[in-house]
Amino acid sequence: MLSNALAFSTKEKKVIYKIENYFKSKQMSFQDKLFHALLIAQHDLEAHHFSNEIERQNIVEFKEAVDSILQKLG
Repeated sequence: MLSNALAFSTKEKKVIYKIENYFKSKQMSFQDKLFHALLIAQHDLEAHHFSNEIERQNIVEFKEAVDSILQKLG
């Protein structure tokens, strides 16, 4: 998957696993998958696609993890 996987936190590794399972396309780069996951999370937040505060917080935490992964990949 990623050569520097040890540099990621446990939460980031879980997010990476979720993204890889969600975006099955082999033609998308990992950075593209991250970018699209970030767009989806942002859209869900802006469109209020959550039913309670716990779901909203989960989306926020997911988005923060994706941001962190993108920063680490530079």
